[in-house]
Amino acid sequence: MGRRKIKMEMVQDMNTRQVTFSKRRTGLFKKASELATLCNAELGIVVFSPGGKPYSYGKPNLDAVTERFMRECGDDDDSDTTDDDEDEGRVNNNRPKLKKMSERLDLLNHKIEASMNSR
Repeated sequence: MGRRKIKMEMVQDMNTRQVTFSKRRTGLFKKASELATLCNAELGIVVFSPGGKPYSYGKPNLDAVTERFMRECGDDDDSDTTDDDEDEGRVNNNRPKLKKMSERLDLLNHKIEASMNSR
């Protein structure tokens, strides 16, 4: 029996959805591990199951990736006082970075989806 192409729509049956989530999560984490190994990339993934349980994967570990992300994308000053203008400026400065990261995420998700569908 060969594999069938699955429509990309939400699985209605809750048990089937949970099984699908579990299998796809495993595949996603495997692809992430391969990406980290092949490209010497540091990465972190957090997903929530349909039941609301969080699962995470990080290379070297999620804490290290999160700390690095916060350090490189966080505040540049140590002051505890910020006003709305400073916050708005930070948001506007980070929009291009966020857009680029979002595009990369979409591309990776598309590749993962294509890989899963081609099996």
